[in-house]
Amino acid sequence: MSRVWWESQGDRIRVPEQVNNPIFCSPSIYGKSGVTFGRQIGAYPILVGVPYLIPLETESDILVTGHGMRSISGVEIGLDINSVSQQQLESIPGIGKKAAWRIISSRAKASRNSKTPFDSVEMAFEMAGVDLSPIAQKVLSI
Repeated sequence: MSRVWWESQGDRIRVPEQVNNPIFCSPSIYGKSGVTFGRQIGAYPILVGVPYLIPLETESDILVTGHGMRSISGVEIGLDINSVSQQQLESIPGIGKKAAWRIISSRAKASRNSKTPFDSVEMAFEMAGVDLSPIAQKVLSI
């Protein structure tokens, strides 16, 4: 699904605080724990939820990972393996808490020697001893 516009955090309805407080649009919240909701621009857009925070008033492409009666859940496409958060990794089907932690730990160890610890997504998973799923290949990048 392309061009999802992120409009609220924590609730499906946008509250005035999310409009008035600039922290909700700050890139510093990216990837932290929480839920962000968005919609495609259109006449009757479906609600999209991701299980981590994304700055509001931005847009991104997602890969659908689940659905409900009137909504879908997903994960952003094009997440950088060298900066992705543990929450973002855990939101990818096939990557649990332990695998996400192993990848983050491997990145921390590798970053001691280089500003860009991983040269490829495959390298990140290999160093962490985690199997690379087809979905993770679609979602993650360098």
